[in-house]
Amino acid sequence: SAYIKTLLDDANASAAQTTLGVASGFKNRLINGAWRFDQVNEGALYTVANTQAMDGWSAQFAGAGVFKVRRVADPDYPSLYALELTCTTADASIGAGDYYRLLHAIEGYDAADLLIGSASAKQITVSFDMKFSVAGTYGVSFHNSAVNRSYVGTVTQSVANVREAKTLTLTLDTTGTWLYTTGIGLYLGFCLAAGSTYQIAAGSWQAAQYMTTSDQANFMSSITNIGYIGRIQLEKGAVATEFEELSYERDLARVRRYARKSYSRDVAVGTATNVGRIAFNTGTNATGYLALGVSYPQMRAAPSVTLYDMAGTSGKITDIQANSNELNGVAASAQDIGDSAFDIFYNATGRAGFCFHYYNNARLS
Repeated sequence: SAYIKTLLDDANASAAQTTLGVASGFKNRLINGAWRFDQVNEGALYTVANTQAMDGWSAQFAGAGVFKVRRVADPDYPSLYALELTCTTADASIGAGDYYRLLHAIEGYDAADLLIGSASAKQITVSFDMKFSVAGTYGVSFHNSAVNRSYVGTVTQSVANVREAKTLTLTLDTTGTWLYTTGIGLYLGFCLAAGSTYQIAAGSWQAAQYMTTSDQANFMSSITNIGYIGRIQLEKGAVATEFEELSYERDLARVRRYARKSYSRDVAVGTATNVGRIAFNTGTNATGYLALGVSYPQMRAAPSVTLYDMAGTSGKITDIQANSNELNGVAASAQDIGDSAFDIFYNATGRAGFCFHYYNNARLS
């Protein structure tokens, strides 16, 4: 009926769909908002500064301090996952140009219907639980791919070490340059600390990069500081609705548009293992080159491909000899890399074949 159509098309469509039991199939624009997937480390602590961390999320900082992240069982709901953040090197005095933040990039295709950069730009709402040992205000920011348009909102940890639900609603930018295809359509940032260079009053779009306000708490003040972020959702509309539940299979398929590996589920990239390896064995020693093509469902873009031998060494593959002996540490690289396949051409003279693992990376964050 016209009434139902109005409900489903209005500014609060997400809430209306939930009330009516209509599945949109695409409510949460964030990849891995349930923190289920960490294909690279499989829950181990990320110890490298400015690194891609759990699938879809990056840890970034500039300053004397260091914070580390990992996927963990949610401390309050152990059947679910959460993001854990820990300060491991303190920065008690934040310099003007210092910043510490968590970052997520939404692909342009997944943000195109939000009409960012037009007079008809939509409202969005971000919702999540947080449990931080440092009470105070934290910046939540939004940026375009060029990082010359930004919006800062805030959430507050009212009581230290208490789980609190947070929501933030804003109208997206009506100007600026925004990408609508396979590039970065919208950045979402969560600030742990930042200096005056990145501070601005909350609540309006700005023509520069800002991350937080002057009220920002300093999560980096002590190595005893720890925080948790529960499942996080960014959706169209002015109402925070219940977290969108996806099947494990569907959730994993979204993640694998940006990164995939040959290793088994729950096995970290670079592990020394034969399980799941790609192998080509002719059974007899070759007298020239061997070629092998590896295909996979289409990714966002042609990925960077890192090969690993059976010892877990990157940039190497493992020789297979006719007597079934194997030799690790052989240099090789992928060629003809596309968004759905790559090749390996290998001079196998005197060898029967080769084997390897791979990690494909087409991530935006």
